[in-house]
Amino acid sequence: MFLTDRVMEMIRSSREKKSLEKQRQKEKAQRKEQARKDFYRRKVLAQSEQIYNAAELDKSYLDGISKASDEAVQVSKTGLIRLKTTKKRDKGVRAERLHKVIARTGMCSNRKAEQLIREGRVSVNGERAILGQQIDLNDASLKVRVDGEIIKHRASLKQSCQVLIYHKAEGEISSRKDPEGRKTVFDRLPRLAVGRWVQVGRLDANTSGLLLFTNDGELAHRLMHPSYHIERKYLCRVYGEVTPEILEKITRGVELEDGIAKFDEIRPIDSPDFEANNQGRKKANAWFEVTLREGRKHEVRRIWESQDVIVSRLIRIEYAGIKLSRQYSIPQSGYLEADLNEINLLRGLVGLAPETEGFKPEDYGYSKSEAKRLKSQHLRTIRRAISKDKLHRAKNEKVYDEKNKEQHEKRKQLAERISQSNKRKFNREKDKKKGTNKAVAFIEKFYK
Repeated sequence: MFLTDRVMEMIRSSREKKSLEKQRQKEKAQRKEQARKDFYRRKVLAQSEQIYNAAELDKSYLDGISKASDEAVQVSKTGLIRLKTTKKRDKGVRAERLHKVIARTGMCSNRKAEQLIREGRVSVNGERAILGQQIDLNDASLKVRVDGEIIKHRASLKQSCQVLIYHKAEGEISSRKDPEGRKTVFDRLPRLAVGRWVQVGRLDANTSGLLLFTNDGELAHRLMHPSYHIERKYLCRVYGEVTPEILEKITRGVELEDGIAKFDEIRPIDSPDFEANNQGRKKANAWFEVTLREGRKHEVRRIWESQDVIVSRLIRIEYAGIKLSRQYSIPQSGYLEADLNEINLLRGLVGLAPETEGFKPEDYGYSKSEAKRLKSQHLRTIRRAISKDKLHRAKNEKVYDEKNKEQHEKRKQLAERISQSNKRKFNREKDKKKGTNKAVAFIEKFYK
């Protein structure tokens, strides 16, 4: 009887296991089917003309649209979204300039592609191409040759939009190649099978922080163009005396060589530099968080220098709503791939159609903690690679660009002038204190 009960118990547990496994497989199949339906729904939506229904769009894309400028997106009261910057297609024709098509394959840049066309090294269906020529991307019979070899220009159209969040270190050059052999921001990026990484904006050698890279040239162009008013945030450590009058002036606007510039927002940050030292006087350095909506060359540094204050350290912490997150602690010279939600946030911000292909944790059944664990594993691999790289520069090392020698000399003279003024102020305070002490000693002696 005991043996029979045991056998029955084993059969019952086996059936329960099978039914549980069957239920799990069913739920997994349902999730996959739902993800497939959502994918095709978004794909059909992205292929439509210019009109989108807000109820059918992802929350991240709608967040981007809500912050977009009026020149890029128009939202009606009924919830219809019209992308003003999207070009209309006439009868299925998708025309694009030839040099852009060549650059998208990853062969070269736009400028280099234009040079190849001028030199007569590019042909379309056996005929020599001309500068500014447009081709129909939907025409499968079209053959584009560069130096006699056919390029796979249609393969690049199938590539989904990708974005990298990169943490630039001081000393790295924002260029593909450096003639002096210095480390560049492109050295550690992953290779693409088709296409090339395009840098969104630039940071000078002595500036660290957030950089974005994408394989979509149109997205990069719009994120950098001043007409879209993309927000950038920086942390600045400034050397010199910053008065309320100076803060008011740089938020109202100052005159630079290339026009009026200003900070949209400026916020002082409490730091040890604000605390009094042992002698009882405040240090000369102060930290500020500044926000602006354009990206002219060295703009942040030049705005401060117009008020005889020099920037001793500059870090970009946010660009177009993407933050240099401390939650995952991206190491310097390390990167993290943006998921579909972050990509659609950027595309909505500049009025581009939503992306339908890419990694979205909720579509694959991952929870927030599981998605975070996957990103952490990737970042651990990046950290190990950086620590093993003997050519990686030290954090405190600074590389000065030879092209900006005059600017560096100007900043050096400004720093010396600020230092001299600080010394004179300290000596005046010291003399006052000595005079006060002598007066007190004389009065005490007199009354004694």
